[in-house]
Amino acid sequence: YVSLGPALSLSPLTHPQGAVGVAYTGSTFRAAGGVPGYTWGLQNGTNADGLSINAGTGQLTGTPTAGGVFPMVVVLTDASGAAVNATFTLNVLGVSTTTLPGVTVGSAYSQTLAVVGGTGTLNWTVKGTSLPPPGLTLNSLGQITGTPTASGTYPFVAQATDSATQLSATQ
Repeated sequence: YVSLGPALSLSPLTHPQGAVGVAYTGSTFRAAGGVPGYTWGLQNGTNADGLSINAGTGQLTGTPTAGGVFPMVVVLTDASGAAVNATFTLNVLGVSTTTLPGVTVGSAYSQTLAVVGGTGTLNWTVKGTSLPPPGLTLNSLGQITGTPTASGTYPFVAQATDSATQLSATQ
C-alpha cells in the first residue's frame, strides 16, 4: 500500500459577480493535496466569454463580453500529472435589450429594458447626455414610457446598476 498524500482538490467554487465590459479580477482558485507544482486551465468548450485563467496562479481575469449565468469548468493538474476538475457558476451582469421598436410621434410608448446575470435590484439610468426622444423618459425600473413629440433617430446609452454588487452594465 502506497499513500500519495491527500487527494488533489481545488477551491473556491463561488466567485464575485462580473459585468460586461468591466475588467474582472475574481478570487484566485486554490489547490490542496496532490504533488505541489500546479497548473490551472479551463476545460475545452468552457464558455469563458472574455475571461481566462492564469495557468501558474489560478486567477480568473479578463473582461466579460457577454452577460448571463455561465457554468465554467476549471481543471487543476499537479506535478505528478494527476488532475481534478470542478464546475463553478459565474454570474455576469449584461443588458440583454439591444434594440427597441419604433414609435409614432403622438402615440403612447412603453418598453421595459432587460438584463441577464443580475443578483440584486437594478437601478436604470441614461448614461451621458444623450436622452431618448423628447416626450419619453427612462425610469429607475428600466421602463421607457411617454409620448414622443419629435421624429428622428435617437441613440442613447442605458445603464443598469446592480444594488447587490454596485456593478453596472450598459447598452
